[in-house]
Amino acid sequence: MRASPKTITLLALGPLTNVAAALAAEPLLEERLKRVVIMGGDLRPDHLDLNLLSDVEAANRVLECRVPKLLVPVQTCTQSVFAREHLKAVLDKCESFSDQPGLVGPAGTREGAPVGCAQALLSKMRRQLWMMPTFINPRLHPVRDYPQSALIAQGFVAWDIVAALLVTHPMFFSAHRCLEHVNVKGGVMHWVLLPICPPLLDQNHSNFASFYGLVDSEAVLSTALELIYGCKAMRARGPARDEAVPLMLQLGLAPELVSLVLVFLALS
Repeated sequence: MRASPKTITLLALGPLTNVAAALAAEPLLEERLKRVVIMGGDLRPDHLDLNLLSDVEAANRVLECRVPKLLVPVQTCTQSVFAREHLKAVLDKCESFSDQPGLVGPAGTREGAPVGCAQALLSKMRRQLWMMPTFINPRLHPVRDYPQSALIAQGFVAWDIVAALLVTHPMFFSAHRCLEHVNVKGGVMHWVLLPICPPLLDQNHSNFASFYGLVDSEAVLSTALELIYGCKAMRARGPARDEAVPLMLQLGLAPELVSLVLVFLALS
């Protein structure tokens, strides 16, 4: 661990198994962390999201660490939804790219060109536009003070993208709130909402976490689309393309059937 103390921001987009294991295996990690951003948590009483539910022991271990923890709960994510209008935007961009021969790859292929990478997402986006409103979104009930997207019945939630942009574009988020006594027990997340958030330096307590309650969803979605259009993977082949693939796949959320069943059960 060569990083200076309090310099690492760790973004966790799934169950916290690996984060808890890393904290246990490397005693110096906790003091190197500036904060941990966790895509997880549900602000509805008697509910728990799939990420924390998947490994409750690990979730509690991470919540107990003395590092500022920033949750990205269900209610924050459901304010940003990709719908058919966003699919159309990708389709339109594909058509505009296809009119630019200089962006076509070798031997007449479109590998590495913007049109090829955008088109690679279209089938996944179409699948999501059918599956999520049908099976998952009806169970994502709104909570007072945290407005759901008006498109929730028509599209799919930009889960990972919201969490990632919270780290890279914090200006899109507001209404910072803090929780203490945060823990997971009996399949439910428990917490006490504080009237005022303390300064960041005072947020490194065990079982303390914060979250942002409001999102500029238009900015989140437009930035996500611009990242897709401008991604290196759309303009390069080889290592540059490989490095950019994870960014593109943020929109490739096409779950296997077993994942869909797990999400369905978690929201029951």
